[in-house]
Amino acid sequence: MTRPSALPVPPKTVERLGRYRWILEELESKGAHRVFSHELAQRAGETSVLVRRDLMVIGSGGSPNRGYVVAELRSRIGGFLDGGGTHPIALVGVGKLGQALLDHFHGFRPSLQVVAAFDVAPDMVGRVVGGTPVLELSEVTEVVRAESIRTAILTVPTWEAQGLTNRLVSAGVLSLLNFTKARLRVPEGVYVEAIDLSVSLEKTAFFGHRLAHPEPDVATPTALEWGGRGGALDCRTCRRSGGDK
Repeated sequence: MTRPSALPVPPKTVERLGRYRWILEELESKGAHRVFSHELAQRAGETSVLVRRDLMVIGSGGSPNRGYVVAELRSRIGGFLDGGGTHPIALVGVGKLGQALLDHFHGFRPSLQVVAAFDVAPDMVGRVVGGTPVLELSEVTEVVRAESIRTAILTVPTWEAQGLTNRLVSAGVLSLLNFTKARLRVPEGVYVEAIDLSVSLEKTAFFGHRLAHPEPDVATPTALEWGGRGGALDCRTCRRSGGDK
């Protein structure tokens, strides 16, 4: 997998810039003309220092007294993220999740177009889902090369993910959005973004349950309790070393 140091921009920075763009689009739709870094930071859940640092990456310094012009900043971020062109994308695996993603991303952004989807099911091949034609999986290498596709979305069974990744990378794909549970092995220079919806749901449900039913705090052992394990300890020693026991 691509090392962070080998990437042109840290992934978290790109993620935050995308969030700023959504916020700016919302502000622009409401008629806002200018925005300050602290206002953008509050809406994004970040610090104003981090916002200014991120925006300096795209060459936008703003003004301490007048802030940023909303439309101009939104356009500058868009130009940076989109690279001034259209990015053709392939989706592999048109099951229920794949179909939902095709519908979701249809018309998502003009710069991001899922131009082809691939599957092996006879009842799916030949259909158009979310504006995207579903092709036979055997055509994936030819289509990826012909369309100069550099980004792919994987929504296939876990045991098929690595083999399909190998085929996609060999055909020219350089970045993958992985919705499978497989930990993909890719050559240097290929980026993988892994999204495990089931783990995210388990984590969210865990905190929902724990916040609704908090467990009693675990009491710190007293000096007498520690002393019962092999010698007397005064309270100062207990407080100082109890966390290391």
